[in-house]
Amino acid sequence: MKRLYALLFLLAFSSNAFSELKQYEIDKVIKAPFSAPPMSLGGLGKGFYRYKGYSATDERKLIVYTASFLIEKDYRINSSSYASFLRDAVKGDAMIFNSSIVSSKIINFKGSPAITFELKSVVQEVYIRKLGIIVLKDHRLYSWSVQDFPGRSSGDGKEIYNKNLKGFTIL
Repeated sequence: MKRLYALLFLLAFSSNAFSELKQYEIDKVIKAPFSAPPMSLGGLGKGFYRYKGYSATDERKLIVYTASFLIEKDYRINSSSYASFLRDAVKGDAMIFNSSIVSSKIINFKGSPAITFELKSVVQEVYIRKLGIIVLKDHRLYSWSVQDFPGRSSGDGKEIYNKNLKGFTIL
């Protein structure tokens, strides 16, 4: 009987730890998975590269969800240069967060060119991992990411990211 209770407890915990995130529509531009209603980070960047950013933190699990999109269209991006443009966007993200790029891969995401990536950084001996996607559609960049603290977060950010990536939608 104790084994049954232990098994039920483990099943309940594991299914809760990786439960589906809720989809939130942001500014009638994107739908993105978050653990709670996202808060606006306001406008970020300058010139052509002004973004609107949103974030939600699951404080219980120590996992951060973010989404952003380029406010203005950038017509300098054409079909022959999108791969280098997306790689540069990941490099810029890594520079901003003082991170190193673990991996990145150019993909087709729902009919648009995109890049998936994993960044890592260490701050005061705390390992921080960021998994994300940047999508180029109609001369704009759109992104969604999951950030966790392996060994400290209750939940695997990589598994949560992989499970919920399909929920990221550009409207």
